[in-house]
Amino acid sequence: MGGATSSGGNPGNGGGTGPGGTKGAGGSSAKGGADGGVGGSTGSGGVSGSGGGAVSASGYPAAGASGQAKPAGTGTTVTVLPWAGFKGAISFTFDDTNSSQISNYPALQALNDKGNNVRYTFFLWTNKNTEMGSTVWPQAVKDGHELGNHTNSHQSAANASDIQTAETTIKSKFNVTAYSFAAPNGDASYQTVVPPMKLLTTNRTAGNSGGISMTDNPSSKQYALPCIIPATGSNASTMEGLFKNDITGGKWQIFLVHGFTGGSDSAYQPVPIADFTATVKSVKDMGNIWIDSVGTISAYWIGGYNFSKLTATTSGTDKTWTWKTSDFATPFPPGKYLRVTTDGGTLKQGSTVLAWDDHGYYEVSLDAGTLTLSQ
Repeated sequence: MGGATSSGGNPGNGGGTGPGGTKGAGGSSAKGGADGGVGGSTGSGGVSGSGGGAVSASGYPAAGASGQAKPAGTGTTVTVLPWAGFKGAISFTFDDTNSSQISNYPALQALNDKGNNVRYTFFLWTNKNTEMGSTVWPQAVKDGHELGNHTNSHQSAANASDIQTAETTIKSKFNVTAYSFAAPNGDASYQTVVPPMKLLTTNRTAGNSGGISMTDNPSSKQYALPCIIPATGSNASTMEGLFKNDITGGKWQIFLVHGFTGGSDSAYQPVPIADFTATVKSVKDMGNIWIDSVGTISAYWIGGYNFSKLTATTSGTDKTWTWKTSDFATPFPPGKYLRVTTDGGTLKQGSTVLAWDDHGYYEVSLDAGTLTLSQ
């Protein structure tokens, strides 16, 4: 039987204002039995997407114009929408727990003006005791941002104990589970040490290799995620030029800065905060780019790629796809969704009939592990 397919089709730009967001679905327990990991905690309610529409169960911003008709007729296929229905995707990330990130957090969070429509990833170097004590980090979690693992000591040579210490610290201080990792100095040794630990879903490097496509096999890239680092003092136009062609061409890019001009701890290649925020605002204004954390977008990519390779079983006129997220990645963050469309029929997860979102998709819970297309 035909498996689910991934296609390049995306809904159009910018939807109209929605009726108000619903509360994001709560995730299952985080790995190790602790509840509420990043991506697994209850999503923020009432948020609006960059396209202007309200988010639904997934907590993702609305993508595409509203008013799209539900597919009618007999259904035979389920198609994963690339990047949650957006043209492309970007994650804005920060390394090293730097003071200028803390002092400029209000300016960064101001871009989150519609709720959680600009979610960042902060990769924490956890033995920086003064900066780790800032109230900014627990506030960032409340605001919907991701705290990632950047080791305890920031040594270049990979060390499993150093990674585990940082993971434990993040959990104990902020009650979140870090699923995303960033190798200090982009050192390649982490690409072999992180995967067998089965503690983290991804590893971000410090090199640019042109971004990631939804059709890229995660098995070759999830522990070597590329990123872009702007030069010291780069202005907004220069920074945007580093990634614009990739994200408007259907790829996911990861953008990294360590801090901002004027910080007290000598951040690597700092850029002016006004130019950075202008860069983020420019992406928001495009209206068709998904801005979200490394953990959320990587889970969409990994989950979507693997779902598209599944083969359905048939019972009568029903086609059912089943999976375990642990087969996609170990660990796989809980509380994640795919956006899909069909050529007709009714979609169900268990006994729950999925509602059609008139921005042009159904939302499929990856935690559920099953999806049925009925006539």
